[in-house]
Amino acid sequence: MYERLIEIDQLPNSGLLRIQRGDQDLVVCVDQGQYFVLENRCSHQNEPLHRGRLRNGCIYCPYHGARFDLATGAAESAPATRSIHVYVSRICAGVLEIFVDES
Repeated sequence: MYERLIEIDQLPNSGLLRIQRGDQDLVVCVDQGQYFVLENRCSHQNEPLHRGRLRNGCIYCPYHGARFDLATGAAESAPATRSIHVYVSRICAGVLEIFVDES
């Protein structure tokens, strides 16, 4: 089931936006007109990613430089070795929605 996250016109044209959704800490990444929703925690030392930077389809951790693929969450560079969660998302009627598994 998809749930409403944020209206597209509330997002920056590019960059990062932190969103708290209940107990979930998310980061929305807007990169070259595409929207990605990831968990807002680096798998290296659990630091937040929303103050990092985007480059070449990746988000960089601002603390130790770990790099994660925006589409897959795969760790692309040390010191991170584990991927981070990427939420399935879509745009529907001008709203960014994420898929929530209710099982």
